[in-house]
Amino acid sequence: MNRGGRFEEVPSPFDQYPGDWLHAELVDIDADGDIDVLLPQDYIEGFSRPGTPALAVYINDGRGVFEEAPERIVGLPRLPVFEAVGADLDGDGDVDLAVAVFGLLFADGSIEPFESAILLNDGDGVFHQASDAFAEPLSIATTDFGVGDWDGDGDPDLFECAARGESRVWHQR
Repeated sequence: MNRGGRFEEVPSPFDQYPGDWLHAELVDIDADGDIDVLLPQDYIEGFSRPGTPALAVYINDGRGVFEEAPERIVGLPRLPVFEAVGADLDGDGDVDLAVAVFGLLFADGSIEPFESAILLNDGDGVFHQASDAFAEPLSIATTDFGVGDWDGDGDPDLFECAARGESRVWHQR
């Protein structure tokens, strides 16, 4: 934005992939003090453009130059990711990810849900799927996560926003 309160378009560093991006999560993934970018897309194998990730990661060098870093996401299947929310979910001081994965929506209105995921940061900005993070699978059509201390015990809880009235609240124990 210039001093007159107007925005001026500049070339996007995020158009390397011709993806169908649904959200931009701006978060310091690598704990170096600058904002990095996560771009989830409604990726479906065989339908989306080949070579595009379900969750693209761009690391900021501190000067606003971004480098793609797909190696930072480990264990997340290539599924339709609606949103990735960054928060310290395990209390170790680094940013983890709650990844909302929707599913297939058919013309008749039915949905085949896929499983959402928690990706824990290993401390070096590499995220690994935490398959045992939930008491039951997250296999509903999830569109978003909200993070907050719902029960006042000092650790983050999750609100899982989902289709068809299936939204859930998860308390961390």
